[in-house]
Amino acid sequence: MKAAVRSLGMLIVLNGTSSSGKTTLAKAMLEQSDRALLHLEADRFAPVLRLNLPAKDAEFRARFTLAMHEAIAAFGRSVLDIIVDGSLPTEPELRDDCLAILREVPDTRVVAVRCSVAEFRKRESARGDRPVGWAEEQAQIVYEGVDFNETIDTTNGSAREHASTLLQRLFPA
Repeated sequence: MKAAVRSLGMLIVLNGTSSSGKTTLAKAMLEQSDRALLHLEADRFAPVLRLNLPAKDAEFRARFTLAMHEAIAAFGRSVLDIIVDGSLPTEPELRDDCLAILREVPDTRVVAVRCSVAEFRKRESARGDRPVGWAEEQAQIVYEGVDFNETIDTTNGSAREHASTLLQRLFPA
């Protein structure tokens, strides 16, 4: 028999396009917070998807994506505050299913991480591991249909400043 586990932590979902600053923001939050935080990078699941699964197999991709969100929700039911950085699926039905899974965790907060198109291009050029223009394409759809609890614009200011702002909003004194 499974022991009942009461969720005591917050599940913080940083959702945004590639190069919007999600991972940098999550790392800055870890550095600044005096709370016990666990950072889960959704990109850590993605290399398996890219390398080993048929890219065109939509059903397999959907099952994998749902399983990944179930795993994230399982962490969210722990006693820790969890920061997840990644992009929710852009297909409306799959996105809604993933959000429903995550929102089963009582204290789930979904944060839009945004920046300007000029900043996307600058970051993509500096990274060199993503095609320039990819984030701009994603920006057309990645924020659609999502009810965000918070929004952070990373165009100006430092990751440290953005992390401080977000931590204050999420965990007011």
